[in-house]
Amino acid sequence: MLFGVEFLCLYIGLEYTTVARNTLLVNTMPFWVLIGGHFLLGERINARKLGGLVLAFCGLAAVFADGIAAGSDATLTGDLLSLGSGILWAATSIVIKRSKLVETRAEKLLLYQLAGAAIVGALVMPFAGPPIRAVAALPTLALLFQSFYIVAFTYVLWFWLLTRYPAASLSSFAFLSPVFGVLCGALLLGEPPTVRIIVALGLIAAGLIIVNRPARRQPTA
Repeated sequence: MLFGVEFLCLYIGLEYTTVARNTLLVNTMPFWVLIGGHFLLGERINARKLGGLVLAFCGLAAVFADGIAAGSDATLTGDLLSLGSGILWAATSIVIKRSKLVETRAEKLLLYQLAGAAIVGALVMPFAGPPIRAVAALPTLALLFQSFYIVAFTYVLWFWLLTRYPAASLSSFAFLSPVFGVLCGALLLGEPPTVRIIVALGLIAAGLIIVNRPARRQPTA
């Protein structure tokens, strides 16, 4: 259910804010996992990770400052929904870590999440207008792209990689997601990044790197 509401917030948020802002805010997920892990999983925050969190929150402040400067309540609503999506993403991970789901095969776990998302979609569909509308090539291709490439291919590929490579090494590639979000928003949708968005991107990326950087091993005698 958390998985379903997460994507509900993500897509509704995109109606009110830009792709760049949405991507930055959704990808704050690792920081919420870090905070939740500190209080719920016994994974303590050290000084280095705390510094990364501070940088990340400065990046969040830059994103919201940019929205306030734009003077649009709709943008602020979209930003809050996007941030909520990132928090729900983190909550999903924490729930899995604290339950027997952590012992479940990745494919079955993904199936559970998709089933829960289908229930959420069915519940909110009556409030979203006609279930079938604006049938055209572009939205149809977008739906097929997400169904087959994003869900059926990249999710399975990610779980396959996790079984063969260290999670810490793979997580470093998550730093590219906000970068691609800002670049694609500018190149494909004509969303010119503002100075505050560029600053936020740098701060959040720096915070992610600091938080996920493995600790140095102490030399042995």
